[in-house]
Amino acid sequence: HQLSPPHCFLPSSGLGCCVSASLFSRSSPSRSQSKSTESCAIAAARALAAAGPRAMEPAINLQPGVTKWDIRQKIWDYMEKNNLANFPRPVHHRIPNFKGAAQAAENLPSLREFKNALIVKVNPDKPQEKVRLLVLEARKTLLVPTPRLRKGLFNKIVPPPGAAKEIIRVCSTAQGVKDFSVPVQLDAKVHIDLVVVGSVAVSKNGWRIGKGEGFADLEYAMMVSMGSIDENTVVVTTVHDCQLLDIPEELMDNHDLIVDYILTPTQVITTGCKRSKPQGIIWSKVCKLHSFPTQFLFLFFCQYIFLPIQKDYGPSAPCTSFSYVLSGRATVLQHQRPGLRCCKYL
Repeated sequence: HQLSPPHCFLPSSGLGCCVSASLFSRSSPSRSQSKSTESCAIAAARALAAAGPRAMEPAINLQPGVTKWDIRQKIWDYMEKNNLANFPRPVHHRIPNFKGAAQAAENLPSLREFKNALIVKVNPDKPQEKVRLLVLEARKTLLVPTPRLRKGLFNKIVPPPGAAKEIIRVCSTAQGVKDFSVPVQLDAKVHIDLVVVGSVAVSKNGWRIGKGEGFADLEYAMMVSMGSIDENTVVVTTVHDCQLLDIPEELMDNHDLIVDYILTPTQVITTGCKRSKPQGIIWSKVCKLHSFPTQFLFLFFCQYIFLPIQKDYGPSAPCTSFSYVLSGRATVLQHQRPGLRCCKYL
């Protein structure tokens, strides 16, 4: 069998490395071989977890002065080098589809918050596919963000009436999200009970680092603005054990989403994080997104910022001006009311 290299069997653990990394085949394995590789990696990780906390040291050590992009690059490089991900590859600039993603997801139904949830929002990435399936199988309402916020915020996945198990499975896939989804309008009154996100790196303290495009943070901030979630809404992430790092808190900003639970193939971690989750959209940071969803953000701004202010102050209020200027990827949204500039981002 192909075993994962010593990301699980660290020298300090005293367990040693079962198989040299040189035994890894560079040829494309068959599906059965891939399953066998994944099963062996999970079994090794579980054996390591049973060995105690000393054996569970982070696979990647971070140096002082490290940046978020340094951390992302280290995780992506490590997972590629040690063959810890499934398709799509390479994992760089993605939420890694880590081996053992299904096993990590199977920890979700044990959470009290999942059992009590009626509406669950799950990101559309491949490693959370099993999470989406579990939500549908539990007959809960599944909301999936529109990829890159191109046409809206949410899609509600609606399986056909009396759908067979295979159709339910298809609904949890990327194709199913396209074929069996209904857009959720911006003015819809939705209260989300549980949020599941993907991560590139996460710490046991609850600090999370995504792939660097900011969409998970923005989606959460939008949900706050819509009244769909609040400070008590539980956030869960699923990751490979090697994605657990000692992330310095000073890297975290006020727009960064933190997590309450971390699910891996071998463990369930309650972070107990006391840091506040994002309180709403920080417009000055929105334009830094790599793929700027200008049209949708304009509509969102009108719905949840401009119109409520206009309602409060009336159309005759002085200085109630709104301008929208689109020039390439640079957008200006500006609204003013007496004595206060509510929003401006360039």
